[in-house]
Formats: sequence, structure tokens, C-alpha cells
Amino acid sequence: MSSPAERAARRKAILSRGSDRLAKLTTSARGEEATTYIQTDVPVRGAASGLGAFTGEETPPPPSPTAELPRASPPPPFFTAGSQPDSSTWTEEHQRQFMQALMGATSPSPFTLPHPPADDPLTTVMTQLAQANQGQGPAAGKAPAPAAPPQPPSFLQNLLPLVHMLCMWTLLAFFVFWKEPQVFAEKTGSAENSLWERWQTLAQRRPDAGWWGVQLAPFFWTFMTLQIMLHSIRIFSGYAQVQPPKLLAFALPHLPPPLRSSITNGLQYMQLASLFLDDIAAIVFGIGVVVLAATWLTP
Repeated sequence: MSSPAERAARRKAILSRGSDRLAKLTTSARGEEATTYIQTDVPVRGAASGLGAFTGEETPPPPSPTAELPRASPPPPFFTAGSQPDSSTWTEEHQRQFMQALMGATSPSPFTLPHPPADDPLTTVMTQLAQANQGQGPAAGKAPAPAAPPQPPSFLQNLLPLVHMLCMWTLLAFFVFWKEPQVFAEKTGSAENSLWERWQTLAQRRPDAGWWGVQLAPFFWTFMTLQIMLHSIRIFSGYAQVQPPKLLAFALPHLPPPLRSSITNGLQYMQLASLFLDDIAAIVFGIGVVVLAATWLTP
């Protein structure tokens, strides 16, 4: 039977061996940094004396590895005194240049843009956009100027509808009182039937086979020739300018040039068509007045 001192020494030796194995496993798992957290040079209390007493020999202690301090992480480059900031970092200056390029700012920058580094494409693109916007002048990034307000129509422009109506009625009077009687005289060889009797038939009945009514005359071609003359005078005198509605006039300067030109030309053609229909209406009204007067003047 061993004494209690020997049993205690044996127990401590077994515990010391287990601690050494655990330290080796931990070191192999953690790598080089394990030596920072594990201090192998501190022996277990009473283990060395007990082991020497148990085995009867002195074992030299293993050499303790030099404890390595943890590597200090280098400070960021922009915290180092005297160092330049990283060009690839999205800074407030980059954000300002990006917003200026998008919004098309025209105010010149109070400072000179730095030369972009070759390894940073984002900074290069932002700098090029900012320089392009600065070189476009004060009109860059602004909406086109609205069109000048339309001037009020002049006195001659206000008289143009009256001139058209007088021309149409003059043309109708020429055919009613001179051209149509001339054609009637050429076909019948006599002027027995009066002018008003022929026009009265248009209000009462269709002319019979033996009745000579209103004769056909080349009225259409004369009417078209007069229309061409009147519209040519309007165009060459500068009175053919159209005035679009207020909402359309506000939107025209913001439209593309082809669309703006198409809308303006379309409005001019609509104006010509409106004047043409007004002239036809004046002719029809004049014919009605002639027929009504014929019914009153014919016994």
C-alpha cells in the first residue's frame, strides 16, 4: 500500500499530462495565435516537485516559446497624418459631382476638380460629366424659353374675313348678272325670259323640258382661282401666322422640333380649310339671297 503522499503525487502527474495534451490540441487548432492565450511556462502548483518525487529523477523543463503579441491592424489611410484619402471611397465630393452631372448644374464650380486617378473609373466618369456640364454655358440644363406672347391682330388682319366675303359676293354677282345671261343668250338666241324668272324657278319647281332655267357657267374654276389669289396674298403678307390655344402654346416650346413643326403646319392647314369653308358658306348664302329676291321681283 502506497502512502497518501504518493497517491497525491501520482494524481497530480496524471492531471499534468492531461493538461499538456489539451494544450497541444488547442495549439494545433488555433495556430500561431494560441501561444498568445495559453501560457505554457506557468507550471501547475506542486506538479514539478511531485513528479520528481514520484519518478525519482529531475526532468528539465521544456523551453517556453516566445509569446507573440497580436498584430495591430494598420490604421485606415485617411486617419494617417499627411496621407491622401483613398480615391475609390465614395466621398461627399463624389456625391456632389454626381448630383451636379445629373441635374445639369450650370453654376461654375468654385474650385478646380482634382485629376482623377487612372485606377478609379467611377471618379473619371463623374469628373468628365461635371466638366461637360460646366462647358455648356449658362443655357445648359434649362428648359427652352417659352415662345413670345402672340401680338394682337392688326387692323388689316381683322378686315381679311370681310375682304373674303366681299370677294365671294362680287364673284357671285358677276355670274348672276353678266355671265349667266350671256350663256343663256348664246344657247337660246333670244332674251325673252327675264333674269328673275329663271332664278325664281329654283325656289318653286324644277325647270321643264321646254323651259329654259339658270344656265351652267364655269363658276368652279373661277372660284378656285380667286381662292388661290386670296390665300397667296395672306401668306406673302405675313398674315397667315396661326395662334394656337393657350395650353398648346405653353407646351409647344418643350416638344421636339419635328413634332412642333408638324403641329404648327397642321394648324396652318386647318386655318386654310376653315377660310375655304367660310367662303363656300358666303357663296351659298348669296345664292339664297338671289333666289329670295327673284321671288319678290317676279310678278
